[in-house]
Amino acid sequence: MSDTSSALRFVQEYALKYLIRKMKQGVLVSMAKFFALAAVACLAGPTLLQVILGALDLFFRGENVSLASAYRVAGDFTWMQPVAFFTMISISVIFVYFANRASSGKTSNLVSLKSIFEGFQFGNSYVYCYLGDISHITEAQVIVTSEDTSLDLGSISGTSVSGRVRRLAAEVNECGEVQVDHLQNYVLEWKARVGKYDNFDLGHTVFIHEAFCAERCNIQAITLAVAIRKRPQGGVEFDDGAIHRIIGGAIQNALASGYRSIFLPVFGLGSGGIPSERAVTITVQSVCNVLRTENRRIMVYLGVYREEDLADLMIALNSQAGRR
Repeated sequence: MSDTSSALRFVQEYALKYLIRKMKQGVLVSMAKFFALAAVACLAGPTLLQVILGALDLFFRGENVSLASAYRVAGDFTWMQPVAFFTMISISVIFVYFANRASSGKTSNLVSLKSIFEGFQFGNSYVYCYLGDISHITEAQVIVTSEDTSLDLGSISGTSVSGRVRRLAAEVNECGEVQVDHLQNYVLEWKARVGKYDNFDLGHTVFIHEAFCAERCNIQAITLAVAIRKRPQGGVEFDDGAIHRIIGGAIQNALASGYRSIFLPVFGLGSGGIPSERAVTITVQSVCNVLRTENRRIMVYLGVYREEDLADLMIALNSQAGRR
């Protein structure tokens, strides 16, 4: 689907879900802040719980109960301060955890087919939203993949853009079995030629002026982009500046080589584990900044696998389009 009405229907369908997610996240963050402040207050003086216990103590002793007297007796329950502090901190951490879940959790499955949504114009170029499996693409002459600093391609049987482009470029028999892994062979030969096998810089790109068997999908060139660094202790390093360099370099290389269409994934999604809103914002800002200053025309396809990520992508592009 590529018409404007289809895009509008999609945005309307996911607008309510999007707003609910954002509201839920905002409430959870507010609660986390409240309990964090309550924990700090526990260290500043008698807590409310101590004052209540002081009032109860006075009541059961048959003495006159007032705020001043309860506050004075609260000092007998100082053992409650550390208990209250760690309780408030624990509750705050729980709310932070669920706020992060609300921000980055994925609720929809990977889309295996292909849908292309309306183009947003920036300068002389257009940006299209691509939803689904990159294996079905026929619109882009250049495909950009997202790699980590080892520049080891994704599994040829995996769901990543890297793995699926690797399979597109491979020679397979009638049974679907890989006979020649062209892209993997190219990368291994390239590493041997440059004398470097690991720890490539974030933002580094390898522009390959052939697509091997992926030419059957009208692909003519492949760019490998180092977008994330996996940390030994877990998690990834993701640098905004590196993404800007990747996108700027990939588009300029494509144009300089005479190509007029390019596919870019939203960097950081998938195995990168970057929250959708941040990953989408960085990719969209970088693409729009390049296209606004580029006189030559190119069709850019920004790809995601999930419908909820597509909603974030469309909202970000619409926001950028409104800043002309």
